[in-house]
Amino acid sequence: MHQCSETYFSVSYDRKIREFCLEFLSFSVEFEHRFEPAWRLYMGLTREGLQLHLSEHRSDASPGAKIFIPVQNIAL
Repeated sequence: MHQCSETYFSVSYDRKIREFCLEFLSFSVEFEHRFEPAWRLYMGLTREGLQLHLSEHRSDASPGAKIFIPVQNIAL
């Protein structure tokens, strides 16, 4: 289990984020929220105890932020 609990990232392009986080990195969607169907997305992802919060709202996080997650036993 990872020690970090919630990390917020500013994102855009909902389709590309889903492709990268869900298909490539194997995260699961914990929740999705929009005030209206066409409005900006706020989404929570999880994988093995790590939680990421992704938001299209510009004031939620700084674009270009980085996080380093220590991992073990990576199969190449």
